[in-house]
Amino acid sequence: MCCNCPRFYKYRILLLAVLSLCEALCGSFRVFIMISPAISKNEAFAIENVANLTDHIAIAFLLDWISSIMAFLMGIMVLLFIAMIQCMCCFACVYAIVRTGSKANRKGCCESLGAFKALHRFISFDCNCPCYRARPKLRFRLRAIFLSLCILLRGMAIYLYWSVSKSDRRGQSNFYTCSVSMIFLAGTLLLDLYHYGVWWCYTPSIDTRCHCRSRKHKRYLPYHIVGKENRKDMIGDRECAVRDCRNRHLSHVAIFHSESYHPQPRWSRLKAEDPAATYIGFHVTKASSAVSIVHSEFHRSSQGMLGKGVYFARSTAGARAKAEAGKSGGAFIIAVVKMGKVFEVDKRQIYRTKTSRTFDKTLHDFVFESKWHAKYDTCYMNHDDESKDEFCIKDPESQILKWVVVIEKEYDTKVKEYGLDTEFDSTVCYCV
Repeated sequence: MCCNCPRFYKYRILLLAVLSLCEALCGSFRVFIMISPAISKNEAFAIENVANLTDHIAIAFLLDWISSIMAFLMGIMVLLFIAMIQCMCCFACVYAIVRTGSKANRKGCCESLGAFKALHRFISFDCNCPCYRARPKLRFRLRAIFLSLCILLRGMAIYLYWSVSKSDRRGQSNFYTCSVSMIFLAGTLLLDLYHYGVWWCYTPSIDTRCHCRSRKHKRYLPYHIVGKENRKDMIGDRECAVRDCRNRHLSHVAIFHSESYHPQPRWSRLKAEDPAATYIGFHVTKASSAVSIVHSEFHRSSQGMLGKGVYFARSTAGARAKAEAGKSGGAFIIAVVKMGKVFEVDKRQIYRTKTSRTFDKTLHDFVFESKWHAKYDTCYMNHDDESKDEFCIKDPESQILKWVVVIEKEYDTKVKEYGLDTEFDSTVCYCV
């Protein structure tokens, strides 16, 4: 199927180029229909008699061209751009042969075109502007809104052409031509929705199950857009300059704050501000286990320093450190957790060391043997380094509200196969 075909994804640009060219041809033909005297109902009709067009024809043609002008111009520009690049590639091939005397050193024109990522973005209107790079969802939404409006206007034009088709040959001809062009416009929208689905409704290669997923699962995020803290020039959504970011959107946290504990203060401070606040937890597990969670629910561990339950850290760095100690990892999950009634404990009180003077055996047994389950929903353990804080919840079904999942690079080949990690490379112009 095309939804799992990297070749189809890479060559969708060719389909978009063909659709743009077809739109340009249909648009040119509709203009010819309007000005051609041979297609007028009375053969004396000529371009100087345009003022005599019926109101329906005039309104239909106006709506038609409002919805077609961008596609028409894009088709013409794509044709000119491809011709220019093709000539440049052919010149480079000839130059390489003349200089080296060997055909083995030349690059094929089509191969050069295929690797020209800026041309791909130009054809598909995928602007590389800083306000879009970290937010593929916004880019696709704006494009979908634009194409939907074009389809609406084109549909209105088709109806008006149809209403005069019996009495005016121009209306009849434009009705058929405009109807055919609607197929190309709808095809462009479908390809855009497919492109959006690959990015924002991303499914990693390791998840081959059906799409019956937990309602709490919001999305997978491709690993290459996660943890990008170097995006200082972002317009709109960006890494927060303040220590404690107040943005609780999971995608924002994953992309900009997954490697730090800035998305939230320590629970004791947050509780003082808002006792009913939810908390963001970071959970590292095996890739296969993460896929199982996506299609079902979190499962409590049978043991741990804080007893039975599901464990979370305040950052992926903290969660990975614990996972490496237990030789597990491959995916991390960022979840919104309803903390409920929280029992707080200091690590030095329940963890015995040679220099520890605050160790409490009774408190250790209370936590380790899960006795806190009787009165509390969550056990939160404070470390000397607050970025290493962790907590354990007893009831994942009611306490975990939603999550996003990131599969690590070693377990997800789809990003490379589809070329998502290089889709915005080769930026010659700033936005293209």
